[in-house]
Amino acid sequence: LFFFCLFLLIILGTRLWYLQVYKYDHFKQRSEENRLRIIPISPNRGLIFDRNGKVLVDNRTSYSVLIYPVKITPELEKKVELLSKKLEIEPKVVIQKLKYAGPNSPYPIDIKHDIDQDTISYLLENRLILPALTIEHTISRVHPEKSLASHILGYTGEITYDELKDLKDKDYKVGNNIGKTGIEKSFEDTLRGVEGGHFIEVDSIGRKMRTLKTELPTQGNNLHLTIDKDLQRRVEELLEGKKAAAVVMDVNTGEILAMASKPDFDPNIFYSRISSKQWGEIQKLDNPFLNRAISSYTPGSIFKIVTTAAALQMNLATEYRQFYSKGYFNIGKYRFGDWNPYGFGWVNLDKAMAYSIDTVYYELSLEMGINEMKKYANMFGIGVKTGVDLPGETKGIMPDHAWKMKYWKMPWFPGDSVNSSIGQGFIHVSPLQAAVMTAATANGGKVLKPRVLKSINSKAATDKIQILRRLKVSKHNLDIVKKGMRSAVTYGTGSALKRLPVEVAAKTGSAEDPPNKKTHGWVVSYAPYTNPKYTVVVFWQNGGHGGDIAAPIARDIYKYLYKDPIAKVEPTKKK
Repeated sequence: LFFFCLFLLIILGTRLWYLQVYKYDHFKQRSEENRLRIIPISPNRGLIFDRNGKVLVDNRTSYSVLIYPVKITPELEKKVELLSKKLEIEPKVVIQKLKYAGPNSPYPIDIKHDIDQDTISYLLENRLILPALTIEHTISRVHPEKSLASHILGYTGEITYDELKDLKDKDYKVGNNIGKTGIEKSFEDTLRGVEGGHFIEVDSIGRKMRTLKTELPTQGNNLHLTIDKDLQRRVEELLEGKKAAAVVMDVNTGEILAMASKPDFDPNIFYSRISSKQWGEIQKLDNPFLNRAISSYTPGSIFKIVTTAAALQMNLATEYRQFYSKGYFNIGKYRFGDWNPYGFGWVNLDKAMAYSIDTVYYELSLEMGINEMKKYANMFGIGVKTGVDLPGETKGIMPDHAWKMKYWKMPWFPGDSVNSSIGQGFIHVSPLQAAVMTAATANGGKVLKPRVLKSINSKAATDKIQILRRLKVSKHNLDIVKKGMRSAVTYGTGSALKRLPVEVAAKTGSAEDPPNKKTHGWVVSYAPYTNPKYTVVVFWQNGGHGGDIAAPIARDIYKYLYKDPIAKVEPTKKK
């Protein structure tokens, strides 16, 4: 009996040592978690301004419903279901958030943002239903100009479980907001700030006993963009009602002064409950969340800038070489037509650029081959991401033999080179890539990295202009390309840009987009011709001929830039 009692004492002592000594830290932590609650203090997310200090994105105070993690029981689930009806949220969403956080977390979970006064009153009157519930001040975003620059600015939204896993080292919690698109996403770490909180001690039923400490939040950093708010508004007005995009960029710095995409959306709808009517109106639009300025499309004849530069640099052509334009070009039994079926007779490169004569480029394409064409296209930024500081940019397509075999399981034919030479076939280019290409032509061969961020808290984001590469095209040959673009305005397809208070150089494009009957309309341009400052690119999806529909929009942008309300316009030619 003695030894049996001794044995029991040894077992009991060992267990007490295990619980009180070995597991001391574990149970101490659990005890702290059970009695500690943290009431979060939201930081002010950084504001976003245009280049002149005009507000683009602001903050406002709102109220959110939060719930402290508790053990999930059938009784709790009934209470959550009752409250969820009033909050107009799914009960399973609340339960899922509680499960993810775990019952021992001291941090409350945001289950409903931006509640109205009626909801606040209801919750205060029925607070005993679920004592773990609390109402706190939070910060919501507001876009004073509604849809203005929505694709650039983007919006914030509640963090997903996948995002929580990916960002587990960045102190995000269930219910937090995070940048979802645009600048809000690209500069999330810069804008978000650091959350503060009141650390309080509570009793067993959650009543506050005392405040242990308070940590104040750290405000997020303000951003100044390169965008000019008034110019952005004017460009968007010109694109209203169209599926279109436009880019205005400084050819010497890469700063984007305006970037518009239509249709667009009002980011404010994401910061409060979206009514079924609002969502129905959004659904009627054609991809309003798609930023067409950084999405790629068939470029048509604007690509002839690349083909011309390549032919000159490869010594396949000079400014004096003559080509005979008869309205078509034969390769074996296949005939490739020109947009002008009657042809232009004997022409040089200047006329080929001005009138956008397809057959000249068909001939040059067979002389240079697709590999050289691709080399120069990539050099200009075609088929390569620009590196703009916005999410979602596509790199487009610049095909060759390997690309076609990979995606089409077919060899490359001479006809593919012919189509590529005029920006048809498989080639896809974004309006922003077209702006970078045009800027490199205008500024003497510097391929710039475009950007929309100018400064953080008024301190320059970068002091250096970022030159991605330099065109391996001589100044002499670039001058020939530029002269051809000027001729397109003075007597060719870009005559809509002729009578302005500044000399403009341009190249129009009309890109076929089967099975749609209407072509994509393009114009790429820069001004002034002799001392370039701006590039203006306009793309109108399935809008028609570039000279007819895109060039007049670019004209009106230049009128705004140079403040000439009465610029005279001549009738435009096709292409």
